Amino acid sequence: MAGRASPHLPFLLAGLLLAGVLTALGTAAQQQQSKSSSSWARVKDVLARYRPVVDTSGFVEVAEAPRPPNPEDLVALCEAQREGVVLARQRAETELRGIAGWDDPVTIEKRADLYRVLGAVASFEGKMDVAAAEFDRGRETLTSRLAEYPDLRPRILDLLEAAGVASMRQGEIDNCLANPSADRCLFPLRPGGHHGRPRGAETAIERFQARLVMDPDNLDVRWLLNLAYMVLGRYPQDVPKSALIPPAAFASEAPMPRFVDVAPQVGLGQRDIAGGTITDDFDGDGLTDVSEVNTYGTDWQNPDTDGDGCGDGKEVGPSHLLGGERNPKLDGLGQWDFYDVPVPALLPSNTTGVRNKLIS
Repeated sequence: MAGRASPHLPFLLAGLLLAGVLTALGTAAQQQQSKSSSSWARVKDVLARYRPVVDTSGFVEVAEAPRPPNPEDLVALCEAQREGVVLARQRAETELRGIAGWDDPVTIEKRADLYRVLGAVASFEGKMDVAAAEFDRGRETLTSRLAEYPDLRPRILDLLEAAGVASMRQGEIDNCLANPSADRCLFPLRPGGHHGRPRGAETAIERFQARLVMDPDNLDVRWLLNLAYMVLGRYPQDVPKSALIPPAAFASEAPMPRFVDVAPQVGLGQRDIAGGTITDDFDGDGLTDVSEVNTYGTDWQNPDTDGDGCGDGKEVGPSHLLGGERNPKLDGLGQWDFYDVPVPALLPSNTTGVRNKLIS
């Protein structure tokens, strides 16, 4: 006679199934946690290889415009940028007024950061003296409580470096922007690139030296200090020995020609934009590739675009004796272009009545 099944069997089977599911989920969770921990450990290892850089540009602070502009509308982009500047400044000033009566450690750090924001916004506008003053206000806010709260030290160092960078940029405005030359901002610096108005670099030196007193092993600030002495023409003789980066450290292992800034001579130099561009002359006709494409309309890969035996560099030049005073972009005949002026055919092969490379 067959035995009857226990009434508790379904519950027992359900319990075993639930236990199995929970065990599987627990194992998966442990594996996922282990995998996440391993991934985060790798991230921390990678990040530890890099040193954070003090950013004084203001790009982040002014990025929040009231409305996103059309990225293809340059006027709208500029207007949004101006609105971002106003918004960032108003926000920081409003928050400063809101915490004016507070003096606890958290508020002190917040106040210093708001001064940093105001400095970054001024830096974005090119008002470097204002930026340096705001960075100094933030640093002074923290310095007054450093003895009580030593954890504020890293923020003080960053603001001191930011003020030094702002002073260096003021020196660039006073010298390189106001009085540009072919030797400006090219390393290694030559006498033509030295600052005749030294206030910016001299103030930067004071701030960088103060920064190094508190953190002498910071190589970023040591480099900035050496650079400040360079622009004053006082490197290496006046750099403190403890901070000096010797000239030998900049020696190239391979011969390296010096790039010469020829932008003003070829009509590309402007004083209302930042940065610079190194252009080349791949076909060797004496014209930069960018000017061939944007100005003359000649072929930057062909030294004689129209094939008449007169190089492009001569045809667009100022001398009519060398085939110049012609605009190849219009592909017309210039009255002084010896190579293209129609003449009687001198050879049977010259059926066009135009001088060609065989005749010229």
